[in-house]
Amino acid sequence: MNEQTEQAGSRPGILVLIWLFVWTGALALMSVSFLLTGCGESSEPPQLTPAVSSPVASPTATIPTGFSPENRTTKSSELISVGDLEGVILYGGTAAKPALLVRGGDKSVKDFEVCGGHDILDESLLVDGTADNGLANVFVFLGRAPEGHKTPVPVASVVFDQRECVFVPRNLIVRVGQPVLVKSNDAIAHNVHTLPVRNHSTNVSIAANNRDGLQLIYSMAERKPLLVKCDLHPWMRAWHLPLDHSFAAVTARDGTFRIRELPAGTHRLRIWHERAGFLERSREITIRAGQIERLEITYPAERFSARGEGKPATGSPASQR
Repeated sequence: MNEQTEQAGSRPGILVLIWLFVWTGALALMSVSFLLTGCGESSEPPQLTPAVSSPVASPTATIPTGFSPENRTTKSSELISVGDLEGVILYGGTAAKPALLVRGGDKSVKDFEVCGGHDILDESLLVDGTADNGLANVFVFLGRAPEGHKTPVPVASVVFDQRECVFVPRNLIVRVGQPVLVKSNDAIAHNVHTLPVRNHSTNVSIAANNRDGLQLIYSMAERKPLLVKCDLHPWMRAWHLPLDHSFAAVTARDGTFRIRELPAGTHRLRIWHERAGFLERSREITIRAGQIERLEITYPAERFSARGEGKPATGSPASQR
């Protein structure tokens, strides 16, 4: 009886010992785990979230929308599809040789020492007979900017120079608000007289050899190119086209032109030449994303009579004889 009582009494003690053993083991395992994860160095580097790269634009496929920050209504990640317009303007007929405006060596020419040392030709109609009658100096441009599209105005000035009594360049496209720096490389005085429709007219004298220049800024877009002339030397003529967008070009000597990165969609072109005025006021074109739209137009010779907007200069010494 006493033996059974002793065995029964020892059972709780054994259970206590087993419980203590298990609890101690659990504490030991927790301590080891803590040391490995909390105090030791991890065997693997931390996982980093990769940065999202900015979209890279293809020159003829996509470009950022170009919306200015103050007018932005789309997310910066959104793109607008674009394409190019490439073309050639041809003269339909046989062009006469350019008329002589100033005969080199003629001492009766005003400011002969600068203006009379070389022939000055009438460049109001330049046709390249070696390139299928390509017509130079044609303005090709969108009548208005695509809806919602706004590109930054260039900060750099456009130089408008006077060299040997000729404006250089003869045809100039400039953004509204972009400075035009008027310079002179001639050792005589000139003046620059602009005849706009929407902007204020400018009529300023340019001192001899003024390489610092005077700044001219157009505040409004014009519907068509405006005449620039020198009142002191009547054969000096040029054309400026201020625009509120960048989608414009002037044809090269061979009549070719290219307007880059037009938004995909339908647009209306204006085509203008100083001897004809508007050749087209609203020619529809369709631009497809990532493609080049090609355009070839031939205009008959009778469209370029001297009755156009840019009549050949009169009153010059050569034309008086």
